[in-house]
Amino acid sequence: MIDEDETFDRLVAAARAQLAAGVSLEEIMAFLRREGLWQLQSIKVLRWATGVGLAEAKHLIHTSATWADQRRAADELHEVLTQAITDLVDSIDADGCVDLTDYQTGPDLVGS
Repeated sequence: MIDEDETFDRLVAAARAQLAAGVSLEEIMAFLRREGLWQLQSIKVLRWATGVGLAEAKHLIHTSATWADQRRAADELHEVLTQAITDLVDSIDADGCVDLTDYQTGPDLVGS
C-alpha cells in the first residue's frame, strides 16, 4: 500500500494535518494502522510527518499502545527462538554433532 507515492503522500499529509490539529501521536499511529500500514510503513510515514529520526520513530511505534499486540507477539517469538537455540547449542556432543530426533518441527513449535 505505502509503495504507491500518492498513498504515501496522502498519509503523510493526513498525519501532518492531525498533528497540527493537536491529535496525539498515539492516535496518529492508530490511524495509520487502521489505514492498513505495517509497523515499518508506519515508521516511514511518522518520520516524514513529524521530522523525527529513524531511531525515535522506531521507538515510538515499538512502544505504542497501538502496536502492543505485535510487540508482545514478537517478544514471545524471540523467547521461543532464544530457548530453541540455547537447547540446540546445549545438545551438541563432543564430536560437534546434534541429535535432532527429539526436536519438534512445524507450526506447533511456536505454539497455537
